Amino acid sequence: MRRWSIFVTAILLCLIGTQQAFAQTQPLAPGAIDPAVSGALSQYASSAAYPYAGDCQTAQSLPGAVCTLVFAEADGSQIAGFYLLGDDGAAAPESFDALRFPSPAPPPIPPARLLIPRIGVNAPVVTLGVIAATNTLDAPRTKDDVGYYNFTPVPDYGGNTVLAGHVDWYTGEAGVFWNLRQLLRGDLIQLVMPDGTVFTYQMTDMQLYDSDTAPIDAIIGDTTAEALTLITCDGIFDPAAAEYNQRRVVRAVRLYG
Repeated sequence: MRRWSIFVTAILLCLIGTQQAFAQTQPLAPGAIDPAVSGALSQYASSAAYPYAGDCQTAQSLPGAVCTLVFAEADGSQIAGFYLLGDDGAAAPESFDALRFPSPAPPPIPPARLLIPRIGVNAPVVTLGVIAATNTLDAPRTKDDVGYYNFTPVPDYGGNTVLAGHVDWYTGEAGVFWNLRQLLRGDLIQLVMPDGTVFTYQMTDMQLYDSDTAPIDAIIGDTTAEALTLITCDGIFDPAAAEYNQRRVVRAVRLYG
């Protein structure tokens, strides 16, 4: 994932253009500055041996110190200029250094649908997490939904995207993953994003684990190659515990091109 620290070492010095932009816009109030930008500015100031005193608009700025004013552009980018404070505490009108910070990448968006052509699955995907009280994985609320676990990466972000679905329902009806056991190595599985982008995976492995001894870290943990993991229940249903005694796990790897 993109980290703001890379912008500290990849500095774009654009004094003429920056001064022109500064003249046309008002500086951002401290509360409007992206925290990542503030942190990167502080790191850069330290590495450049600037006596960094913070934002020029704060009362903590001292004459003779270097402070910053941050400006926003129409595309969401933030430009920061370093200024030398005069004896009157005011920032000099020209910047002697500047940094441009592109607008941050949008947060990852979960998939919208899961398609498994061989077994006729075309299901909506809902976002799930961990139940804090029990430290267990949450489950979809209906028999037809597939749950995406939000502590795993979304497609195109690398690693292991993990989804789960019910094998059946308390009414006796089949769940969305009733036929998951019928998948064969090489079968295609697709995740459709909200914007219509489709990511395709090819099944490589299927395992059946006892629920008490399933290797959780291996199932939901990170993977070197971009992968998709599907989980459902299997085995014998225990009415007293209200759960099956096994878990079926399908692993697929992403196809490119």
